[in-house]
Amino acid sequence: MTSPSAPRRLVIATRESALALWQAEHVRTRLAGLYPHTHVDLLGMTTQGDRVLDRPLAAIGGKGLFIKELEVAMAEGRADLAVHSLKDLPMEMPSGFALAAVTAREDPRDAFVSHRYARLADLPDGAVVGTSSLRREAQLRERFPAIEVKALRGNVNTRLRKLDEGQYDAIILAAAGLKRLGFGDRIADLIAPEDCLPAVGQGALAIECRADRHDLIELLAVLGDTATTLVATAERAFSRMLSGNCHTPLAAHGDWMGDRLWLRGLVASARSRRSGRGRRCRRGAGARARRQLPRARRGAARGRMNVHALAPREPARGPLSGLGIVVTRPARQAGAFAQKLAALGATPIAWPAIVILPPDDPAPLARVHATLDRYDLAFFISANAAEYGAPPVGRWPARLSAYAPGPGTAEALAGVGVPDARIPATSFDSDGLLALPELADVQGKRVIIFRGSGGREQLAEVLAQRGATVESVDCYRRAAPAGDAHGIVDVLREGRAHALTLTSSEGADNLMRAAGDEGRALLARLPAFVPHPRIADRVRALGLDARLTPGGDAGLIAGLLEWARVRTTSA
Repeated sequence: MTSPSAPRRLVIATRESALALWQAEHVRTRLAGLYPHTHVDLLGMTTQGDRVLDRPLAAIGGKGLFIKELEVAMAEGRADLAVHSLKDLPMEMPSGFALAAVTAREDPRDAFVSHRYARLADLPDGAVVGTSSLRREAQLRERFPAIEVKALRGNVNTRLRKLDEGQYDAIILAAAGLKRLGFGDRIADLIAPEDCLPAVGQGALAIECRADRHDLIELLAVLGDTATTLVATAERAFSRMLSGNCHTPLAAHGDWMGDRLWLRGLVASARSRRSGRGRRCRRGAGARARRQLPRARRGAARGRMNVHALAPREPARGPLSGLGIVVTRPARQAGAFAQKLAALGATPIAWPAIVILPPDDPAPLARVHATLDRYDLAFFISANAAEYGAPPVGRWPARLSAYAPGPGTAEALAGVGVPDARIPATSFDSDGLLALPELADVQGKRVIIFRGSGGREQLAEVLAQRGATVESVDCYRRAAPAGDAHGIVDVLREGRAHALTLTSSEGADNLMRAAGDEGRALLARLPAFVPHPRIADRVRALGLDARLTPGGDAGLIAGLLEWARVRTTSA
């Protein structure tokens, strides 16, 4: 997926080891593909963890020493984001920083590297094995008590050189790092997780930025991988529950088997050969995955995993092949729709026309959460209202009936612990909600409406006319994206966009305002698919060719497919 809505320059802070530079370059390449008009620079830095090599990592402060200087660069504005190995991040993110995305995982296993022996089981008594990890050391000592485990520090090249010099009979490294640096042929054997459980997050990359950079968090959304993020979230939660740190030999490994997420964990003693193991399975996890993402995303402000939608794969062959479709919804919500388009062969082009932010004053929402028991009916105006307005999981009163304007919002509510939301039987909007028979008479009912700031008053006014006592609470606010639309204009000028989807009047206004005269003229040539008559009226007033296709995402896709069919027939 490409996206023209991005700053003209981004700076990635990175350590200067070969592996760290590979990881940063990998993210720079992905960003360049997504945002071709953004210049991405690398800011190389040497961290305290890189400088001190004569002592075990646990003795000098742990893996946090690899990221502190990078965070200082972001805090001072010298860098916009940093790329890390996820396994190197502390389980609790420092205040003021957010984990913006977790990329698709490389091989999470440990690698056995040796010139003399083919696998761990071949090691003789007294063999010297090098590793820098208490986790690996504990598992090695438990399985092979007669071998000697010797500390091994330095970057990948340094560790391999020490092996080649004969300082060790074998060394254990992360397979992902070896493969990324082109040393896959040095791997004698890949160690099964059953034999050596990997580190939490091993094989995945983490992208960090300042928590107040909401614009950047939105733009980094498409770099995230849903399956990896959910697994990593489970692994990191396991570590947090056991207070895992660099002094604790702890491991966790999640794996998908169909729609089941299996999590295996281990905690060991640093002084003895004793360890405890366990595993759990979450059934139906795959089906629930996307519903869980909004709650995880909201945790970013608390330093937890900030999860975003899965970036679509390369477009498949299908009825929309060769067609660029501009997607203007907020970046966090664009991923699932973009995947549907890509599965049909389209090339989604993201230009998030609205940025969703927390409310300026969170106190009113907190007061509503504290008194939910006094309401009879609750309405969530959008998926954003579900994401930002729902209380913590487990706090929703069983007697409080929830209502949503459509299936997307109802699904988002289910993912944050508000089940069985009622949706309209006809149009997916406030009019459809008000047409529900049980809302014809709400005399004496207490109603709370979760909405964005500046939202329409129609629902509140009609319910009040029908006898309800109505309150509204702003749980998020909308903002126009920063900067101009130089990228979208270039895409239009080059003929790479063939159709446009608009899901809000405000988004249409923002897009046209940012596009400038040339961009507006080019946008007017494209069909603009919209899901609601009110949006269609606004889009037409802006001079665009509005194509009304009711029915949410399904309606938009049906309209695009019919347009593409007619377009092909007429060609």
